[in-house]
Amino acid sequence: MSVHDKDKTGKTRIRCSTARESGSCGHGRLYYLEAIETLVLDGLREELDGRTE
Repeated sequence: MSVHDKDKTGKTRIRCSTARESGSCGHGRLYYLEAIETLVLDGLREELDGRTE
């Protein structure tokens, strides 16, 4: 994943770096960096707390 751009509100968007650089990846969907960070941190918290859902 790599930074693609910022939207009108200034939020950073990311996407597959292969799709961006060479076009050889068909997954060019954009994701908000903040949303990805939240998912990762929530998952880490769950793992560290010993919870399994």
